[in-house]
Amino acid sequence: MLKKSVFPIGLFLFLALSSAQPQTIEVFNAMSIVDIIQERIAKIETFTGTFAYVFDGKSFNGTIIYKAPDKFRMDFKGVMQRIMSDGKYLWLLFDSQDIAVKEILDKSKANPMMGWNLKRLIKDYAPMEPKEGFKVKYKDQIAYKIIFEPRNNTAGFRKIEMIASLEGYILKIKAVTSMGKNLEFELTYNMSSINQPVSDGSFVFVPDENTQMYENLLTQQ
Repeated sequence: MLKKSVFPIGLFLFLALSSAQPQTIEVFNAMSIVDIIQERIAKIETFTGTFAYVFDGKSFNGTIIYKAPDKFRMDFKGVMQRIMSDGKYLWLLFDSQDIAVKEILDKSKANPMMGWNLKRLIKDYAPMEPKEGFKVKYKDQIAYKIIFEPRNNTAGFRKIEMIASLEGYILKIKAVTSMGKNLEFELTYNMSSINQPVSDGSFVFVPDENTQMYENLLTQQ
């Protein structure tokens, strides 16, 4: 039986979280910031870095590898679990239990990494200005902040907050699920790794004869 994991169901499929000069886009409203972020995402082919992930009060962290348009790998530190997209399937891997959950990627949702499919995000959520304004202090820098409010009551999240650097890099996403659970997803980029070669082999998972396979559990929820 599949044990309870650190992955909330549907987290990476609700969307299913980038060199142009984004400073040339003058910020008048939330969509101006969305345009800056979209420009940056469009220019990033690869990157590596680290992530911090909090769900319902439980914290995790690890390393991340990304390759455009739809490949990524997240290795959770200390729990022997991974999330991996090879462009065709999304894999939830529980190495300590030798369990693999295989999900077919919905091509209509394009990039399954949280926050990176902005076109789908703004289709379901309206970008808005926070009460404190678009520019906020984030760690040791000034960054943009925008709020995404659901356009209808069928949306998977009650609210989404996104923080991005002035250059358009997504730094942090905070959200409240429809069940009232809080989650945070924070990225730290290895800037020297951006657009450096990354092998497709980094995103390949091959189950062995002992692997317990489950398919499409997320889409059955």
